[in-house]
Amino acid sequence: MILISNTLNNFKIKTNNFFSLGLALATGGLFFLSLQFVAAQDIQGQPKPTEVLVKIKDTERVEKFLFSPELDASLMANGLAEHESVEYAEPNYEFNLAAFPNDPLFGRQSYLQQIKIGPAWSKELIAKESRATNPEVTIAIIDSGTDIDHPDLIVNIWENTDEISGDGIDNDSNGYIDDFNGWDFIEGSPDPNPKFGSFFTSEAMSHGTVVAGLAAASGNNKIGIAGVSWRTKIMPLRALDGQGRGNVLAAVRAIDYAIANGADVINMSFVGNEFSRTFADAIRRAYEANVVMVAASGNANSQNVGTDLDVTPAYPVCYDLDGQNMIIGVASLSSANTRSSFSNYGSDCIDISAPGEGFIAPVFYEPSRSGFTEEYGSGWSGTSVSAPLVSGVAAIVRSLNLELGNSQVRDLLLNSTDSVEASNPNFSGKLGTGIVNAERTITTTLSGVTNTPGKPKAGVPQDHLLTGLGFGEFPHIKISKLNGEPVRSFLSYAESFGGSVRVAAGDVDGDGHDEIITGAGPGGGPHIRIFDTLGNLENQFFAYETSLRSGVYVATGDLNGNGRDEIIVGADKGGLPRLRVFDKNGIVLAEFLAYGSNFPGGVRVAAGDIDSDGIKEIITGAGPGGGPHIRIFNLAGELKGQFFAYNENSSGGTFVTAGDVKGDGRDEVIVGVGFGGLPTVRVFGRDWKRLSEFFAYEPQYTGGVIVEAGDVDGDGFAEVVTGRISGTAEVNIFNRLGLRTITLQIRNGDWQGGVRPSFIGL
Repeated sequence: MILISNTLNNFKIKTNNFFSLGLALATGGLFFLSLQFVAAQDIQGQPKPTEVLVKIKDTERVEKFLFSPELDASLMANGLAEHESVEYAEPNYEFNLAAFPNDPLFGRQSYLQQIKIGPAWSKELIAKESRATNPEVTIAIIDSGTDIDHPDLIVNIWENTDEISGDGIDNDSNGYIDDFNGWDFIEGSPDPNPKFGSFFTSEAMSHGTVVAGLAAASGNNKIGIAGVSWRTKIMPLRALDGQGRGNVLAAVRAIDYAIANGADVINMSFVGNEFSRTFADAIRRAYEANVVMVAASGNANSQNVGTDLDVTPAYPVCYDLDGQNMIIGVASLSSANTRSSFSNYGSDCIDISAPGEGFIAPVFYEPSRSGFTEEYGSGWSGTSVSAPLVSGVAAIVRSLNLELGNSQVRDLLLNSTDSVEASNPNFSGKLGTGIVNAERTITTTLSGVTNTPGKPKAGVPQDHLLTGLGFGEFPHIKISKLNGEPVRSFLSYAESFGGSVRVAAGDVDGDGHDEIITGAGPGGGPHIRIFDTLGNLENQFFAYETSLRSGVYVATGDLNGNGRDEIIVGADKGGLPRLRVFDKNGIVLAEFLAYGSNFPGGVRVAAGDIDSDGIKEIITGAGPGGGPHIRIFNLAGELKGQFFAYNENSSGGTFVTAGDVKGDGRDEVIVGVGFGGLPTVRVFGRDWKRLSEFFAYEPQYTGGVIVEAGDVDGDGFAEVVTGRISGTAEVNIFNRLGLRTITLQIRNGDWQGGVRPSFIGL
C-alpha cells in the first residue's frame, strides 16, 4: 500500500516494500513532483484517502495507492495508467451488500422497500462507479412551487448556468430574467418557491416540495429522507397557486420551459377534467423532444371512490395522442398492493402503479409562519405521491443510459413491474402492468435489453409450414413451402395411430436450428417426440403417466434465458389443467396447475416474450368447458397476468399463441376461438388491450380455430397461421393487419379431420 498526499509541491509516500516504493518514485516522476518518505503513524486521524488500484505489468500483483482526500480518484488513476510499468489503474470502487442511506427518516420510508429501490441503488452505484461517470439528469417538477432552500433539497436544485442570478438581465435570452433555479408561472417570477396569497392551504403550499423530495431528495446526507433518485437535479416550475389551483397556460409554459432547458423527466402530480388542445400540443412537443412524462392518475370524487378513466378521462394523465403512449399514468396502491380507494384507474390511461399511502416527506419550511415550522411531514397520501416514485426511477434509468429514448425508458419501466392482478381481482387490466419494480428496471437497463418501438427487428424467417393432421389419418408430419410445394413428410408415431398430432417447432438444443416436437392427441398416450427437420428421431419421453389417454398440447420457448427452447406440455380435455415444462432430455423443469384443480377441460399452451425482457412467458388457454380465460405465467408458475379474450360466459375454450405482430420487440397474445364460436382471431397487446380481430374462416364455421405465429419473411413482423379443428385441412396465413395473404390445402379430397399448423425455419 502506498500513501500519496498532495501539497502544491510534493507527494508524501508510505510503502511497505521496496517494489512499491520504487513504483511510487517512478510514479512521482510521472507527475513531476518531489517525494518524501513518511512513517505509517503520520496517516492516522486523517480523512479517508482517495484510493486507486494499480496493476503491475507482467505480475499478478495489484497495489493500492492512497491519495489525499481532495484528489479525484479518476484523475489519479488516469495519470498512473500512463506509466510504462503499469498495466492499468482504476479507482478502488466501494461495494456494499445493499445501498441503504444514512438519512435518519429512511426507516419510515417503507414504500421504498415496496418498490425494491435498495437493490436498485446498489446496482446504480456500482455501475456509475465502474464507469467513473455520474451524468446529470433533471426532473422538472411542475407543481405548487418547491422549497429550494430546504436542507434535503438544496444541493439537488437545478441551476441555469447560462443565467447570472439577481443581475436583472436575461443573460441567456430565453425570455425569463434571472431564471437561475426555475420559474414561477403563476406570478411571473424567477422565484419558484411556494407563495402565500390571500388564500392558501398548508397541503397545497407543501405539495410541490413533497413531490420533489420523494423523487429526488438528497440521499445518504444524514438529513431527513432519501429520494428515489439521490443524484437527480430538481427543476422547480410553479404552475399551481397556494390553494393547489392552476391553469392550462401556466402548465403549458412550464412544459415548454422544461423542454427548452433540457429536462429529462417531467412530473405532473395534478389533474383536471377538461381536454385542452393547447395542453395536448405541449404534450406532443415534449414527447417529440424525447422527454419522459409522468402523471398522477388523480384522486377520488366527493364519495372518496376512484374514477374509471376509461369512462371519465382526466388530464394530463389521459393525453396519449396519435396512438402513442406519451404519458406514463400512475395509479396508487396500498402497502398490501391493493388499489388505494381514492385512486383513479383505467386500462387506457394507467400504465403502472406505485405506493401512495402514508408517506413522510420534506414540506415547505417557513418558521415565521404558524403551521410551517417543521421541515418534514407525515401522512401524505394520493396519486400525487405515487407519480414521483416512478419519475425517480425513470431518472435513474436515464442517468445510466443517456442514449435511451423516452419510449424505451417507458417500456423498461412497464415491462419490469410486478403484477398486482391477484390482489386486485376487480380491477384486472385497470392498474397498468403492475407495481414499479426499481431493481428489475435497473437490472434490465444495465443488461442493455431495450426495444425501440416502431423499429422492426429482422430475424431468421420461419418460411416453411409445419403441419400435423387431425383424426382419421396416418400420423404424418408434413413440411411445405409457403406456395404449397411439399418438402418432406414422415410418420411421427406408429402407422396404426389414427388420432390427431399436435406439432411445435423450436431450437431445443441451442444449435441454431429448429427441431420438431410432436404430441399425440386424444386416444394416444402423453408421448412427446423430438425430430430433426429431416425426420430423424432425436429423443422421446412421456409427459405424464402413460395411462393418460386425453392427449396433449405442445409448445416451445426459451423460458429461462439459457439460449435453448424448453418444451411446454398441457393435458387435453379429460385431464387436469396440468402444465409441465421439460428440457430436451425430458427432465421436468416446472409443473403447476394453470386453472382450478376441479376443471376437467385441460389446458392449451403457448410461449411468448410478453414483456420484452428476452425471456418468454407461458401463455395458457382453457380447454372445452372453460371460459375464454387467458393466463400468463413465468417458469416458476407465478401468475403475471390474465384476461378474458371473448365473452366470459362462453365455454368452448380457446387456442393461444404469441408473436411480435407490431414489430416492436414485444410479443402480442393471439387467441383463436374454441368450438361453438364464430371463427374469430383476436390480437391483444400491452395491458391486454385488443389491437385487432378478424375472421379466420367463413362465419358459418364454428368448429374452432387453432392459431400459431411466426415471421415468415424475416421483416420483424409476425404473421398468423390458422387451422381448423374439424373440417377441411385449409391453412390460412394473415399479415399484421389481419389481411389473408396465403391459403393452402394440406390435404385434398373429402378430408374432415382438420389440421394443426405451425411455422418452422429450415
